Amino acid sequence: MAAVLAGGAVLGTVFSELYKGVQTLIRTSKHFKDLAKNIKLKLECLLPLIKQIEEQNMELGRSNQCTEKFKIEIVEGLELVQNCCKVGPLEISKQRNYIRELRELDGSLKNW
Repeated sequence: MAAVLAGGAVLGTVFSELYKGVQTLIRTSKHFKDLAKNIKLKLECLLPLIKQIEEQNMELGRSNQCTEKFKIEIVEGLELVQNCCKVGPLEISKQRNYIRELRELDGSLKNW
């Protein structure tokens, strides 16, 4: 995964995958729906910023090192959302853990 993250426009691609995953989570899960909606709103606010950063890095010939931490966070968020989509309605302990992790993701997106 680290090799994939080294590419230029990969941040936008991974970001799009996370956005799609969050949309799926909203449609398919009532347990995570409210948190997923909050995350979706934050992602919608961040999208123009990400596009701008990638464009400026390409124009200036810069690497995307400044966004590396964010890429890692997005990849981890994508994995979390994919796991949440697999949780059944009777898996209460998993739901609690994933709710906590989704809250952490939501909070970390506020910092960007």
